[in-house]
Amino acid sequence: MDIIFQPFAVFVQHPERSALVAALFLALWLLVRSRRGTTRRIQALLIPAVAWGLYAVWEWALTHWSPEADIRVDLLVIIPLLLLATMIGIVMALRERAH
Repeated sequence: MDIIFQPFAVFVQHPERSALVAALFLALWLLVRSRRGTTRRIQALLIPAVAWGLYAVWEWALTHWSPEADIRVDLLVIIPLLLLATMIGIVMALRERAH
């Protein structure tokens, strides 16, 4: 499990880093959309952008309202969902490009 959770540690208690990832996915979506128009598969890039944005808000809330939270059981659910949303967005966008 460390292979999954360890790389994610840079985002824990750093909502600005998660917001940066969300902004990058949003910028990628805007770039691809401007070149190819709006298709259902290109819209899939919004999935990781929204997921990372929501996670950034969640981290911000935790760091401001509960900074002493050192046991983060919520990450057992959040990390797999973020990874899944990221992979779905990337794979669907790449499939669009291949067609």
